[in-house]
Amino acid sequence: MLFIVGGLVVTGVAGYELSGRVSWTALIPAGFGILILALERAHQRWSQSRLLLWGLAFLSVLGIASTQRGWRAFATRMIEGRFDVPAVTISQTLMGALCLAVLAIVAGRIRRQGLEPTPPRRSP
Repeated sequence: MLFIVGGLVVTGVAGYELSGRVSWTALIPAGFGILILALERAHQRWSQSRLLLWGLAFLSVLGIASTQRGWRAFATRMIEGRFDVPAVTISQTLMGALCLAVLAIVAGRIRRQGLEPTPPRRSP
């Protein structure tokens, strides 16, 4: 999971640099990476809470849904044989793919632990 979070942070920072440090929205993948890391750490700290796993799943789905325009633009350019893909399209596509990887990991964990969300248990 740390590799994926690192990929999101690098994608955000690289997108920001490629925009000439003008587009703050290029840092959105980095923000998603930091939120995913925070939820992952909280999940580990609070006795493997399923509620936090559901939070990770929701955040991942949100990341995938918010990058759908980039996926479509990327696919269209590839089908047309145009390889001059803008940095924003690459960034959105990478963020969507990394969020999809997080969702796959979280779905496996939810499946192993059960489906119902439970409130977090505090450790003594």
